[in-house]
Amino acid sequence: MKSNMSTIYRLCFIALVLIGNTCYAQPKSFHKMSETELRMLPPFCQVWYKGYRLSSAADVQKFKQWQARLGGIPDSQHLCPGLNALNYAYTKAKGPSKGYALQSATNELSYVLKRNKSFPIRSTVLLKRGTAYEEWGKTNEAMADYHEALKLKPNKTHAYIAIAKLQMKLKNNKEARKYIETGLKIKPNSKVLLRLKKRLNK
Repeated sequence: MKSNMSTIYRLCFIALVLIGNTCYAQPKSFHKMSETELRMLPPFCQVWYKGYRLSSAADVQKFKQWQARLGGIPDSQHLCPGLNALNYAYTKAKGPSKGYALQSATNELSYVLKRNKSFPIRSTVLLKRGTAYEEWGKTNEAMADYHEALKLKPNKTHAYIAIAKLQMKLKNNKEARKYIETGLKIKPNSKVLLRLKKRLNK
């Protein structure tokens, strides 16, 4: 009996250790990127990471060229990990790890947007954060980001597409049609907008 109890205690202890290791496992750091992850990011993120994180002088120079081309890239140390987290949520993560990735993405992108009120690619960053919010189920926050992106770049179709898709997801087809039609006035041959219009007409 005593021997059996000792065995039970040992098994319980092992189980607790295993559970503890699972609960307190280190979450993924989106600031550390593999070659595969880097290939999924914009070129300026690739050269930023290799230049400033891996000490490549040639890539530092390439990043400066991208900054000049895009009119400035703010807080790359938050922007690029945020985009990496969003990619991870779409391609690899499931369950709690997906929620963690989406929260990391919105946190990093929010940091960039809060600190920098005006920069050339702000609309793109807003669309990316909106995508993260939408995937996370925060549709009000997503819609707000899409509309702000639209105000910044009303002559680009990306925000019209994002708003139309979200409105269709919310079963607001009348609103979706309005943004599809407006977007098509800007770019009549947009394959995405034409495809969305066809879906509404079914």
